[in-house]
Amino acid sequence: MTAPPPPARSRPASRYARLWRVPGAPLLLVGGVVARLGQGVTVLAWILLVRTTTGSFADAALVGASVSLATAVTAPVGGRLADRFGAHRVLPVYGAAYATAQLLLLAATLTGQPVPLLCVLAALSGAVFPATSPALRAAWTVLTGEGTGREDVRSTAMAAESTLFELVFVVGPLLLSVAMLVADPLAALTGSRPGVAGPAAAIVLAALCAGGGTALLARGRAMRQLRPHAGAPTRGSGRCGRPGCRHCCSAPPGSPSRSALPRSRWPPSPPSTTETAPRRSPGC
Repeated sequence: MTAPPPPARSRPASRYARLWRVPGAPLLLVGGVVARLGQGVTVLAWILLVRTTTGSFADAALVGASVSLATAVTAPVGGRLADRFGAHRVLPVYGAAYATAQLLLLAATLTGQPVPLLCVLAALSGAVFPATSPALRAAWTVLTGEGTGREDVRSTAMAAESTLFELVFVVGPLLLSVAMLVADPLAALTGSRPGVAGPAAAIVLAALCAGGGTALLARGRAMRQLRPHAGAPTRGSGRCGRPGCRHCCSAPPGSPSRSALPRSRWPPSPPSTTETAPRRSPGC
């Protein structure tokens, strides 16, 4: 008795071809690269530009660190806004604000403004950095979700998204290199130094890609299918921190935690047993 043949597996090329035919997929693939292209350009471009204009690598590091720290601190706010109002509404606003802030920072750098002002403008641009990658992954999840008939290409979509994201950091430095190669003609046209014209041109290109790319992505059907949702409001501070207290994690969702109540209104803690596991509220 012979064993049944193994199920036929589609070739990778055919899976990617099917992914390309998914409605809305080409815009996510191409627009995602364009919108994030500046991420591979701006870090090195700003270091070169600020170093050339101020003569200090320390000043360049301060400006670069201001962008990164502001992005890290404010990224959850952008994500919450996208969840609440929809990525197709929030991304274009963030993209336009980011492009404007980058151009303002460029103007301040070229006009020789003091380093503290450069750091403030750099932090402003970092604070409005568009969260394009999380929105793209969420859009792919919707396009290939259960009931769409495209569940089999979800892994292919995520692989393509990861590959294109890495491609950004390969192409970005190459674009900066091209800008440096044509820096002499640009300097002759603008009346500036080649060390300034090259990075400045790359930064302008990155800002235009960020602003235009996010606006283009937001117009696609995939981003519009991301329904805004607002979580239930939470009260209290979660765990009260008292050893053995299990009330904070056993309160039903939406009810105030024990730490949010006066001590006189605290209900007695349930007896500790090994058979009963506490139910965790969403905030714990």
